[in-house]
Amino acid sequence: MPKPTDDALMQSLDRLIAEVGGDKLVLRMQRPLKDKQVDALNDEFASLVKKGRIEQGAPLKNECDEHPELPRLYFDSTKRDYGTTRMLINRINEYDIQNAR
Repeated sequence: MPKPTDDALMQSLDRLIAEVGGDKLVLRMQRPLKDKQVDALNDEFASLVKKGRIEQGAPLKNECDEHPELPRLYFDSTKRDYGTTRMLINRINEYDIQNAR
């Protein structure tokens, strides 16, 4: 399967933010992250957060019950600096690989 381009990924993120509503970006994951990993994401990627912090939790009410079994990361997004958003996703994937061991 071809790997999506960064442009396609960012367009998907824009649609996701619009679907969830407002400035909230929600990222579904296969496994939850450790608390210290979420803290590290907050330190490293604070520039992406408009207000508050990156949080881990259950689906939000307006997610239309899509994959309710999956853990989420969510935060109020600045909706800019998509290269850094890509780096956030890469870091989450690195943590997921570490946690699967």
